[in-house]
Amino acid sequence: MRKFLSVAGLLVLALALVGTASAGKVGFAKTWVYDPGNTSGAVAEWTKEGLSLRKTAETSVEVAAGVEIKGVEGETLTQLSFEVKGYCGAGAPRFNVYTESTTYFIGCIYGKTTNLADGWQRVTFSGDEIGGVGAFDSVMKGIDIVQDEEGATLLRNISVNDVVINKFPNS
Repeated sequence: MRKFLSVAGLLVLALALVGTASAGKVGFAKTWVYDPGNTSGAVAEWTKEGLSLRKTAETSVEVAAGVEIKGVEGETLTQLSFEVKGYCGAGAPRFNVYTESTTYFIGCIYGKTTNLADGWQRVTFSGDEIGGVGAFDSVMKGIDIVQDEEGATLLRNISVNDVVINKFPNS
C-alpha cells in the first residue's frame, strides 16, 4: 500500500510539474479583454476556426481584445506571422512586442500578404515594417496580439520564432 501511495504521489507531482512547465513555454496564448468601462465591447475567444478577436465598440472607445503569448521572455525575436480572415488594419490586429527599452506595434496591414483559399491571407513580418523596425533581433519581455480597432478578425497558424501558437489551457 505504501509503495502504491508513493508511486501515486510521484505521478501527481510529475503531472503538476508538466503543467507548470507548459504554462510558460512558447506555443501557448491566453486570451484577455481590456474593458475598464464594462461596455462589453470586445471579445477574445478560441473557436474551431482559430482565434476570434472582436471589437464592437467604436475605435475611439477604450476597449481591446487580445492574447498574451506565453514563454517568450528572454527569447530573441526572429520571426512573426499569422493567417487572417476578416479585419486587417494598420493598428489591428497587431503584435505588441515588449522589450527592455520599448514596445513595438506591428500592424497587420504592414506585413507581406499571400492570398490563401476561402478569404484567408497569410501575413508575415520581417522587421522592416512601420512600427517593427528594431523589433527583430531584440530580446523580448513579452508579446501580445491586440484588436483595439472596431472590427472582427479570425487568426490561425499564429507563429512566433517558428513556433505555432495554440490555445492556452482554460483560455
